[in-house]
Amino acid sequence: MIEVIRAEIIGDNYQVGDITTGSLPGLCIKLLAAGFDPEASVECYRPGREAWDIRAKSIRAAARLAIAGNGVGFRVVGASPVSDQPQPGDGQPSEPEAHGRASTPRGSEGQP
Repeated sequence: MIEVIRAEIIGDNYQVGDITTGSLPGLCIKLLAAGFDPEASVECYRPGREAWDIRAKSIRAAARLAIAGNGVGFRVVGASPVSDQPQPGDGQPSEPEAHGRASTPRGSEGQP
């Protein structure tokens, strides 16, 4: 069974124990450096909520991501800090899942 790590979102920071940073990919890089299982998933919660706000299927996959240039979503930036070689069953990392939908201002669809 894959381990699930619970992270807190406090303000603009993601935190697991004493490990704190400003992004989910950054948190996952620090978790890998601290020796956490690369295959563990991370669920991030805001205090007082029972449902997660963002989830990464594995620390390894999320550590390969960076915040997209437009500030919405993520983009793959390269190899995992744990290994630059593909892992068995690793495939392409998927983006973290987020509750809700990305907001698009009304009337802005298809406009530059």
